[in-house]
Amino acid sequence: MAVVGPETVQGWRLAVGVVVALLAAAGCGDNGHPLGSDDVTGLPPGNGVGSTFSGQYLPISVALDSCYCRAGGCAAFTFTPQTAPSTVVQRDGLLMMTDARGVMGNGGIDADGTFSVGSVEEQPGAVVYAITDGKFALVNGQPDSVDCLATFTAIIKMPGVYFDCDFSVASTMRYQGP
Repeated sequence: MAVVGPETVQGWRLAVGVVVALLAAAGCGDNGHPLGSDDVTGLPPGNGVGSTFSGQYLPISVALDSCYCRAGGCAAFTFTPQTAPSTVVQRDGLLMMTDARGVMGNGGIDADGTFSVGSVEEQPGAVVYAITDGKFALVNGQPDSVDCLATFTAIIKMPGVYFDCDFSVASTMRYQGP
């Protein structure tokens, strides 16, 4: 079974691991448009000012929104929240999000907390292109949470294993502190 770990929504990218057995499964969702490096890199900065949204955020929910596989099947992947927080760094309109494994996404954030970050993760036999869009929430002027939707393409090519799938995963993370 191929497992996409909890790092997915956290790193606003996905960690893809291949496990011993593969599950036979039918695809789910609509035909996806595969993402490539050009789709997820070089995202422009937003109009944000300051570092209001910087800090540690812990996922509290993760849900598969949609899945489409050109090769392989959706049921071979699972999505669960990671137990370690992600780090968010805002520098005015620039936003960097790093998951517990050190995978970083870069992009832009607007003054109202809406953002878009993209990332590329390449490993021997596996590549993940991801873009995450979302919005941070403030309570009494302080960071509280973030809701986001990560859209990604995962391609795994190893002896006896081939997956080429597009996913959309919704998540909510709670602010843990600076």
